[in-house]
This record gives sequence, structure tokens and C-alpha cells, in this order.
Amino acid sequence: MFRTTTELVLLDVQVIHKKTATSTAALRPKDLQVFENGRPQKITFFSRDELPLSIAMMFDMTATSQAVLKGLADGARSALTQLKPSDEVAVMVYAAHGRVIDGFTTDRERTVAAIERAAGENEPGGAFFNEAVWEAAELLSN
Repeated sequence: MFRTTTELVLLDVQVIHKKTATSTAALRPKDLQVFENGRPQKITFFSRDELPLSIAMMFDMTATSQAVLKGLADGARSALTQLKPSDEVAVMVYAAHGRVIDGFTTDRERTVAAIERAAGENEPGGAFFNEAVWEAAELLSN
């Protein structure tokens, strides 16, 4: 009988140039060394931010946030331009509970429309941020 186990460990790395404080774009696997308990490890996979992101945008719908909600929506809309085409975004609102306005999509126009719908809403009561984050985590795990 033959038994073996393997583990792939994901290691995110960002190398910053000391003088310019900018990220080094030309990083290659041969430029890195990874050690575990003092022993060098083989790098079996290397990518440059190629995996898509799943982002849940959450907007506080309570009365105390209404004054800044339009600005937040504009900022979120602007942030969409920084995403890769394969990144997906969901839009959620929360007050007493979280609610999905629009599920995950790579369609930026659809996401902008959902953000605009969210900015026009208002819910009475307090903001239960922890509950909303829990609901967003559930959405991301599906």
C-alpha cells in the first residue's frame, strides 16, 4: 500500500521598492525564496493578481447615514473602475438586517444601477453592522 499527502499553501506577497514606496511589478518566481522551519520550499504556482475577486459592497441604510450615502455611492461607483473584468460584485444594504439588492455579477452597469437603488432607500431603526457582515460572509461563501 502507498500513501502520500500534499498541501498547497497560498502565500500572498507584495514587494515594495524602498525608495519609491511602490509595488514591484516585475517579480518572478526565481526572485523569491520561501522557507518553512528553515528549509527552502518549492514554489509550484506563481501568478500576478490573476484570480478574480468577489466583493460585497454594503451600504448602511439608517437615517444617520442618509447625509453621506450619495457620496458613498459615488465612491463605490468609482471603485468599480479599478476592478478586473472577471471580478464580481454584489450590492447589499443593512439596518436592522442585511438584504441583497443585487447578487454577484461582472456586469458593472448592473452593479451601478443596484448602487443607485440602494442610495435611494432608507430604513428606520439602528444599524446592526455585525449581523450585516455575517450575512455578507454567508453570501460570499455560496
